[in-house]
Parts: sequence; structure tokens; C-alpha cells
Amino acid sequence: SKATVSVLNWYHPPVVAVPKMSQFQGDAVSDKAKRFLEELNQRVLDKDGVKINELKESRFIELQAADEVPRPETAAKKCGFDQDSLTMLLYKELYTRHVYSTKKADDIRMDDRVDAWKNYLALFDKVLECSTGQVEFDLPNGWLYDIIDEFVYQLQVYCRYRAERRQAKKDSPDEAERLVEIQKHPTIWEPIKVITTLQRLVANSDITHVLGQIKSGKMTAADVLSPGVMHVSRVWGYFAMVGLLRVHTSMGDYYQALKVVDEIDFTPEKEGEKLFKKVQACHITILYYAGFAYMMMRRYYDAVRILLQALRSRSLESSQTTNQTVSNIAKMRENCAKLLAMALELAGRRPQMMGDETVAGLLAQRVKGEEREFLKQGNEDSVQTFKSLFMQSCPRFFLSSASLDNTDFSVAGKNEALNLQLNVFLREVRQQLRLPILRSYLKLYSSITLDKLARTATDAGQLGEETDVDLEAEKLGLTRELLCLKHKSRQLSWTSGGPLQGQYKCLADVDFFFDKDILHIDADFRRPQANSTYFVTHIESLRNVTKGLNPSDLFSRNHRNNIQ
Repeated sequence: SKATVSVLNWYHPPVVAVPKMSQFQGDAVSDKAKRFLEELNQRVLDKDGVKINELKESRFIELQAADEVPRPETAAKKCGFDQDSLTMLLYKELYTRHVYSTKKADDIRMDDRVDAWKNYLALFDKVLECSTGQVEFDLPNGWLYDIIDEFVYQLQVYCRYRAERRQAKKDSPDEAERLVEIQKHPTIWEPIKVITTLQRLVANSDITHVLGQIKSGKMTAADVLSPGVMHVSRVWGYFAMVGLLRVHTSMGDYYQALKVVDEIDFTPEKEGEKLFKKVQACHITILYYAGFAYMMMRRYYDAVRILLQALRSRSLESSQTTNQTVSNIAKMRENCAKLLAMALELAGRRPQMMGDETVAGLLAQRVKGEEREFLKQGNEDSVQTFKSLFMQSCPRFFLSSASLDNTDFSVAGKNEALNLQLNVFLREVRQQLRLPILRSYLKLYSSITLDKLARTATDAGQLGEETDVDLEAEKLGLTRELLCLKHKSRQLSWTSGGPLQGQYKCLADVDFFFDKDILHIDADFRRPQANSTYFVTHIESLRNVTKGLNPSDLFSRNHRNNIQ
């Protein structure tokens, strides 16, 4: 469907307006492009991170807009650079990103895919070949993250491109050529090789030990992010952990996804000490994928805790990066809001119970009111709403299999991985379909007999129709639903330690226990609500409003009004 297609491509970078194919045909290198390469080479030699970042974020975009991005082979030949030099490896990385942002997946040449794969491995080898982790070059943190980010993104694109060939028409000349090309290069963009490369970056950097030092107060985030001989190695090791989180989540291995970031601290305290907060794209990525992994592991309260950080964070609202990155961050925050709406409902929580009155406002800005209402209805409309929100906000799933035989898979092709995860999620949703209604009945009483609750639920379900009902059968069905509610309300919740640790607690807004045939209910909404958060939030809002006001101006204005 159209909705499915738009959902599956939500993370694709915005396409730069460049005439088709022209930037990939000519052998000419403009003076502007030549000056760019020469300055990039000089800044790399000088280890000038500020100027390197300016070249990447500004000057290269100007080349794209002017349609003056030469092929790397031509540029190296015209400028006299070695193909394997660091300058050309960095330029190839920019060029590869340019190709992927200006072409559809089916239009990208296999040569460009192969060159991109080899180039990323060559870049990482610059660090991996140094056993001590001390490298002779330096790059800005933003570019170091973008390299890992694009590495994982191109893996996703290629795996989905390969999966699509399973359902393609084999008698088409174009498809036959694509199949031959894929079979000629069986080793490129293999998930296991990508995972191994990222794991080597983590091990080479000794970042797990460094994060332990930061937790104990012996080091700070500034020690890791500041330029130096260990800067590139450590930062790439940290970002490689985020890349592994993303890869494992996209493959549906949620336990391993959280396991690889076991040393990363997600608590909102001491925000200045969080490494991932120093790069906006990394910040939103790690919160989004960790929150999604928690939700799929049925740890809804932890999912809510993580996703709320993405919506509350003020650092993600400022525009410190390019328009393309800002657009991706805004889209991921919107997806976090949709995941949050589903996680809150599945956790049996209300936004007001999360300790912040602004949560409902944050959801209202990004999720339609009618969608939030449909989630609570407990019918097929609820299931369809869950399905729609899931497809709009889920990651780009892919299968790790390289098989091109469509007899091993369904006809879904590139959507096979999505369908597998969607079915798992909807199965859990259907198990909880009637639980919101049952919770609403329980909130009406402090205690009630099972007979009365069964009769109340039956009368409400029949809408006043006079029908003979087997009360014993209804009680048996109601007992099963109550036990299901009790089971689903107990969730593993993080208290301290790594992301996978926690304790089982009843986290829904209503709890109960049986005393023979009598239910005793304990609902959180009866407990007095703390008002401190409400006043603190509004005091902070008032402070922001009055920040730019001058008290003397207010006094003089009031004085003039009194005279008049």
C-alpha cells in the first residue's frame, strides 16, 4: 500500500535537487571542486577539526547544489592524490553519501556499492591497524558519527535491495542483470561482517573500560571527545556500540541490541556527562532504538522512560547541524512520540502518572487525538491503529539471509522482515485487547465479587439486549482475563545497572488480589497526586517567558499608566 511504502522509507535522507546522472558522467573537475579537495587535504594534515567540519557541512553541500561533485577516480587523477590516501578515503565517503542521497536504491550502480564497502573498511583499517589505538589523524565528532551511521544505513539499503530481488520477475533483463551482479559480489554488505567490523572497533578502542572510568568519576566525557591521539579510536568505538544497537534492533535481536550498550548510562541525571548527547544525531538514535527494543521485549515502562527523554530533551530542539540532519532528528522524535503512545497504553499507564504534566502535551503535538482514543477502545479499530502507528514508527528491518531463492521466503520480499516483527507485535496487542476495558471496570470499585463483575461486564457488552447468558461461563472467561491482566501488569523494570537488568513490578495503574470470590482493588488514581511537579513545570515556563524582559521597563510602563 502507499502507506507502507512511505513508512518503509522514512529514514532515507532528503534528496538533493541535482540533475539526473550528470554528476556521474563527466570527467571534468571544476576549480571549485579542486580547491575543496586541496583544502580538505591541508586541513586533514593540520588536524583542524573546525575547518574540516566546515568543509563537510557547508562547502561540500555547495558542490552538490552546483552539480560539481566529480567521481573519486577522476578527482584523484586531476589533483594528483593517491587513491588510498586519507584525503581520498574521506572524499569517497562524502561522494558515496551523495550517490545514496540522489538516487533510488534500484538505480545505484553495483560498482558504487562495492566501492563504498571497500572504502569504509579501508577507513576503519586506519584505526584497527594501530594496536595502541593512537592514530595520526583527527576528525570532528559529527563526521566520525556520520561515518558509522552511513555504514549501517547502507547495510540496511543493500539487504533490502537484495531481498527485493526474491520477488522480482526473473525473466526481466534488468532483474537478470541485477541478480548476476549480486551473485558476483557475495561478500559485500554481509550483516555478520558489518557486526564483526563494529565489534573490532569497540574492542580496539577499549571504550568499555573508559565508560567505567566515567561512571566512577575518574574521567569525564570531555576527556574522550577532546582532540588527541586516542580521540578517533575511542569515539569510533563508542559510536560503533550505537551502530551495533541499531543493527541488532533492525534484525529483531532485541536482547543483543541492549546487551551491546550495557556500559552506556541512560539515566537522565548528569546530562553533561553523557557522550551520546554531544552529537545530536547519536543522541536521538540511541534513545529511539533502545526505546523500541524495550517495547518489543514487553518492558513497556522502560520503553516509556527512554522515549520520554527523546521528547523532553531541549538539546534536540536546537539546530546545530545541517538541515538534512535536523530533518532526520525531527522525524525520529515524531516516531518516538508514536512509540510512546503505544507503550503507555500497553503498560496500562496514563500520561499524567509519569510524573510530568507535559507528557500529554508532548503526545498531543505529534500523535492525533483520535489515534490515541482508538488505542483504548479494545476492538479491531484498536488493532488497526496499533498496526498503523507501528508501521509508521518502526526501524528499517532487514533479514540477514543472503538467499535469492524466493521459495525459502514469502512473496513479501523486502517487507518480509517487517511482517515478521509486525506479527509478533500484533499478537501481543491482541492478547491485551480487552484489558483496558477490564481496568476501567476495576477502577470503579475498591472491592467487588466475581459474580457482580461478570454480570456488570456482560450487561455492558450486550448493550441492553435481553439474552440468556451462562454466568458460570462468563465467570470462567473473566477469571482468565483477570489472570492475564495480572500477568501483563508485572513487568521487568530497570532500577540500576545495565539496560537489561531490573526487577519485576506491577506497573499498571490498577492492581488487585483475590480473596476467594472477592476482588480487592488498589488503583493508583485514588492516591493523592504530587503537585510539586506541576508547579515546578509552570514556574520554569514563566521563567522562560520573562527571561528577556527588563524590570526597569516594566516599572516605567506601570508608572506611566498610573499617571494617566
